[in-house]
Amino acid sequence: MDAVLLTARWKKNMPGLSVRRPEELLSFEDVAMFFTREEWENLDSAQKYLYRDVMLENYRNLIFLAF
Repeated sequence: MDAVLLTARWKKNMPGLSVRRPEELLSFEDVAMFFTREEWENLDSAQKYLYRDVMLENYRNLIFLAF
C-alpha cells in the first residue's frame, strides 16, 4: 500500500504524467520503463539485471490479473 501511495505522489509531481483512477484499465506500457539505446548503454550490469527483474515482475502481475 505504501509503495502505491508513494508512486501516486511521485507521478503527481511529474509534468505530463497522470495518476489513473482505480477503476481505469492498466496496460503494460503504464508500468513499463523504456530506455533509449544510449541510456541503456550507460547502465551498469546490476542496473540492467534490476530492470529485467522489475519488468518481468510487472509482466507476471499483469498476466496474473488477466490483462
